[in-house]
Amino acid sequence: MARADNSTRSDNTNSNGSSNYSVKFLVALLTISILTNMVLMVRLRMPDVWENLQFVFIKPLATQNNEHIRGNNNSEITVIEYSDFQCPFCRGFHQTLKNLVRERDVRWVYRHFPLETIHPLANRAAQASECASDQDRFWEYADLLFETQNPFGEAEFLNLAISARLNLDQFAECLGNDKYAGYVLEQIDEGNRLKISGTPTYFINGERHTGLAEYDQLLQQIPTN
Repeated sequence: MARADNSTRSDNTNSNGSSNYSVKFLVALLTISILTNMVLMVRLRMPDVWENLQFVFIKPLATQNNEHIRGNNNSEITVIEYSDFQCPFCRGFHQTLKNLVRERDVRWVYRHFPLETIHPLANRAAQASECASDQDRFWEYADLLFETQNPFGEAEFLNLAISARLNLDQFAECLGNDKYAGYVLEQIDEGNRLKISGTPTYFINGERHTGLAEYDQLLQQIPTN
């Protein structure tokens, strides 16, 4: 009898447990269905909102040891910029960021995103800047590229190498061997993952911004604490 009573109670317990599990499963299924429908509604009826919502969850890679960094490397404020050496807006923003680094405690990280369909020599310029980085002259060479900007070409890249006081033979060999073509392509792929479609695009402590910002506007985007 004891065993029989225990068996009955066990059956009732199993039955209640199965019932509770079924309810929880149905609630979870309903929640997923509601969320899915909400996402689809936003995506179809409010494409701009959907596009911005995606950006909230898409973040750039953390900075690496081989990054090009200007400013205080230990700063709590990091600006990661995706830029194009032939982009006129990037040229203006480059100077704005130089002023920011001089006057504020920030870390500026430069990454390549040449828009080759409209700037056919921007990729080559990016490779040239990386060849300059072999001689610890990335920022000097980058500044010269933006100051010159057009015309670009192999001869001009070599002339800028002279202005940047580079070893010309080493620079020419690096550029001639396409040493950094793969590295620039990796950064382009990263920009595509981030759905970057224009330059400059930059992230301030992970928050996305697009387009040329004047100095006062940029200051308003910088966290104050």
